[in-house]
Amino acid sequence: MRSAFSDLVPYNCVQIDATQRDFFQATQSCFSCNLDRSQIIKGLQQKWTHTGNQNQVLALLSVRTGLDLYLSVMQFARGSEIIVSAINIPSVIQILRHHGLHVVPLDIDIASMTPKAHLLKSLTSERTVALLVAEIYGRLFDMTPFIEFAHDHGLVMIEDCAEAFCGFDHIGHPGSDVSFFSFGPIKYCTAFGGAIAKIRSQDIYQRMKNLYASYPVQSYWAYLKKIIKYYGVHQLTSYPTVVKPTVLLARFLGINHQGIVLGMLRGFPGNLVQGIHLQPSTPLLATMLHRFHGYSSSFMQNVNARAEYVTQRLPEGVCCVGEKALVKNHWLFPILVEKPDVFTRFLISRGVDAYRGATQLNVVEADAAKGHQVHATEAHFLIEHVVYLPVNGNVPYAELDRICQALREASVNAAQADQVKLLSQL
Repeated sequence: MRSAFSDLVPYNCVQIDATQRDFFQATQSCFSCNLDRSQIIKGLQQKWTHTGNQNQVLALLSVRTGLDLYLSVMQFARGSEIIVSAINIPSVIQILRHHGLHVVPLDIDIASMTPKAHLLKSLTSERTVALLVAEIYGRLFDMTPFIEFAHDHGLVMIEDCAEAFCGFDHIGHPGSDVSFFSFGPIKYCTAFGGAIAKIRSQDIYQRMKNLYASYPVQSYWAYLKKIIKYYGVHQLTSYPTVVKPTVLLARFLGINHQGIVLGMLRGFPGNLVQGIHLQPSTPLLATMLHRFHGYSSSFMQNVNARAEYVTQRLPEGVCCVGEKALVKNHWLFPILVEKPDVFTRFLISRGVDAYRGATQLNVVEADAAKGHQVHATEAHFLIEHVVYLPVNGNVPYAELDRICQALREASVNAAQADQVKLLSQL
């Protein structure tokens, strides 16, 4: 009989990309009396500006804060339409609707994770004011066709790079009117919060900056509480000797440990609009600058190497998401299977902590009766069939081999189940 303890692959679908030293630095900054806010902001602006993208830099509490701030400045007429990548997180859509915008989803191509640019013309009307395009799962694509379409049709171009940070060679397209990057707890180079906006128009930047200056500042204590909470999650999810007994105990007690962990990592669990109307605390800004100065591409290269190792060993019946993307970074490791719930349960029975809800990403539904024939077929297919695997830079290759073996067994099990079902219908 198998040992549940020895069979468990002690890694999770999400990780906090931070070291003990990063947590210590962030905590220490909350008790420092010598932080010069203006100098830190200047350092952030310098780090996020180079010859390839001279757009203005604004440090934010979150991407959602920045999007809300941008829309507050733009003041689009209520009832205006915005074309949006058909997969995003619900809170982004909530903010758009809070500002009176009607949402028109733009389907994506699963193979490349690129929104379907050829559909843009059919989705555009005299009420369309903006285009919001998101780079999902860290898969990057060429923004040029979308920017050209937006500019040709007098639309604002919003580039959502919340899941796409991969170093300072990619800091948004200079032609985008605004680009957003997130550094929340499960993002690469996390600062345990915070975001960066790159803004093309000097006038819009100044108006955003002036309005943002009127917001209250996040307290040191509020930021410290987040650090402590995320540190607890980090300790529970980063060390195999802790993960194994924790997961086994949770399963024995019937506790959804994955849901609890992900719930603790949510940025704004309460009132969204109220929660995002804050400036980042000075310790948060200091942590962002610390992480940016310490960024190394070697970590992401390590993650990508492991992800490609598993991708090359995926069995028949298991599809990789974004395999043909222009740049394949792996913020998460999603796969597509025919029966995701059955597949997930089988993987869990083999010790692989697969999960279906590792992110809040969901299909963006069109607002009813707006005159558009919207069929986000591939977006729906992705969300209905996606499973997330515990593949990241911390997983040893021996454990990746065990994950691959479990995938092969799950694929065979699914094929046999389909054959039995077919025979029963004869």
